Amino acid sequence: MMTETRSRVTPGVGSTMDTRFLASRFNRLDFPTLGRPTMATFGIDTRRALYAGLLNRTGICRTLRGMSDSGSTGLLLVLSGPSGVGKTTIAHRVQERFDGIFSVSVTTRPRGRDEVDGKDYTFVDSDRFKAMLEAGDFLESAEVFGKHAYGTPRQPVQNRLAEGRLVILDIDVQGAGQVRASMPDAFMLFILPPSEEELHRRLESRGRDEEEAIQRRFAEARHEIELATTHDLYDAFVVNASLEQAIEESCELIASRMHSGPRESLA
Repeated sequence: MMTETRSRVTPGVGSTMDTRFLASRFNRLDFPTLGRPTMATFGIDTRRALYAGLLNRTGICRTLRGMSDSGSTGLLLVLSGPSGVGKTTIAHRVQERFDGIFSVSVTTRPRGRDEVDGKDYTFVDSDRFKAMLEAGDFLESAEVFGKHAYGTPRQPVQNRLAEGRLVILDIDVQGAGQVRASMPDAFMLFILPPSEEELHRRLESRGRDEEEAIQRRFAEARHEIELATTHDLYDAFVVNASLEQAIEESCELIASRMHSGPRESLA
């Protein structure tokens, strides 16, 4: 079961970023002349203004992509968010609520003492991973910190979707972009913290890392939030100011998406 979020090495992060986040007020905006908007409807400056202008409001953001009726097929859920935002807890609660399945990632890293091959991860050597990559067997893949490779195998996901199941991927923004390109009907959900200050506090309170590592994770988190909120990739955003409320909002969005079917192609 895939519970370890993969973090890629990111380029240098700018020194400034607004600490305020998209929140539920965006869900209540009306755009009578635009139809159903996506973030791509707006220029990047407008997107950033929307992002910066809505202060610390808890709730569901507008679902940013259109939806249409379809049959009762499965759903691929891509769940992303920075370290410390609570997405792993949310992912497990979503799994319980919908009887979902976590995708089992393939990795070249050594197997941990308590890990089970084929359950926690599928462990392969570098040559096998390279062969799978060249054969197009992955929905997404990445090399983490220049050491070990990870990938989401395509066929098991497609098999579970054909059975009508909810399949959950807990991956970063770059991986989500790869999945969107190959499976455009995936439902992409990004979890946001209520503020940068709260995110930094959560990273510190975990007590897992030295200060240098905390600062690195915080910089990566800011960069990931910037990417997620200024590109037309995610279908919806949920602010995790209250964990239980964020879980309920995420489940409501997923249930609505499962009922409505694949998104429409937007011109």
